[in-house]
Amino acid sequence: MPQTNHEEFQFLSCFLGRRARGRELHTSMGRVWDVVASVTELYPQIKGVVLRHGETLAFYPASGADFSEMLKKKRLTVDERKITPLELGPEDVSIRELLWDKQIVDVEGAKVVRVNDIQLLIGERQWIVHVDVGFTGLLRRLGWETPARILAQSLRRPLNDELISWKFVQPVSQHSAVDPIRLTVGARRLAELHPGELADILEDLDHAERQAMVAAMDAETAAEALEETDEDVQKSIFEAMNVERAADILEEMEPSKAADVLANLDESASSEIIRAFEGEEEKAELQELMTYSEDTAGSMMTSNFIEMTQHQTVGEAMAAVREA
Repeated sequence: MPQTNHEEFQFLSCFLGRRARGRELHTSMGRVWDVVASVTELYPQIKGVVLRHGETLAFYPASGADFSEMLKKKRLTVDERKITPLELGPEDVSIRELLWDKQIVDVEGAKVVRVNDIQLLIGERQWIVHVDVGFTGLLRRLGWETPARILAQSLRRPLNDELISWKFVQPVSQHSAVDPIRLTVGARRLAELHPGELADILEDLDHAERQAMVAAMDAETAAEALEETDEDVQKSIFEAMNVERAADILEEMEPSKAADVLANLDESASSEIIRAFEGEEEKAELQELMTYSEDTAGSMMTSNFIEMTQHQTVGEAMAAVREA
C-alpha cells in the first residue's frame, strides 16, 4: 500500500456535504458532493472532490491539506481558479456512483453486502483503502456513532467496524465504461470461489448485477456457477446474453445440464445458441439429449464418460475420476 508521512484514516461521510467557499471572493461554491479517483493502481488514488452548486457539478483538485481543513473547520476553502467542469477520464471513477449505497460482491467473504461508508487514507496523497459494510457505517452517517459506541462500551458489547479491503471488493454494476478495470482484478478471485458460493451470490443480485458479474467470469467459472443456480436465474441470464457468449458457457457445462438450460429457453433462442457451438460433437450430443422427455432417465444422463483399461488399478481409476 502507498505510504506517506502524517497519514490518517478517515471516512468519506466525514467530507460529503461540507460547505465550500471561495478563497478570494468568499462566495459559496456549493457543497462537497463526491470524490473522483483514478483506478490505475491497486488502491484508487483520489484526484479531487466534486462540488455541487444547485444542479451544477464541478471538479476541484483537493489536496491533503484541504481534506484536513474539512475535518477541523467543517468546511472547504477553495481557490476559485482551480475549479473546472467535471469531466471523467477513461481511468477515473465517481466513487459515489460506483460504491456509495451500492451492493458489492465481497469476494473474500463470498457474499453480497451493501456499502454504508468508504474509508480513505489521507496524507500527501489520498487513497481509497476500505469499504464499510457494517452497522457502524450507518450510525456514522446518521451522526449517532459516538453515543452508540459509548452506550455499547458501557454494556461491555463494543461495536466493531466491518471493513473490507478494496483489494477484496468486487463492485457490481452494469456501467461498462469504467468497471472493466475493477472487474478484471476481481475476476481472478471469483474463479477461486466454490461454484455453490458463486450461485448463492448470483441469486442475491438483481438482473443487471447478475449480468455484470457473469461478464466478469471466464466461461468455465460461469458454467460451474450457473449449473448450481435455479432455473429462473439461468433463464434470465442466458436470455440477456449474446449468442456466442452463451454457447461458450454452455459448452463448458455438463451436457445434461446444458440441455436443461436450453430446454428452458425460447425455442428460437436455444436453436441460435446451438448453431453457435464450435464443436460439432458437442452440438450433436446436446441435440440428442434434448429429444428425451423431462422425466425420463435419458434426460438426466450425460454423454461424458471415463475410459479405463482392464489392466489399470482401482487407485488409478479413482485418480482419473478425481482429475475429471
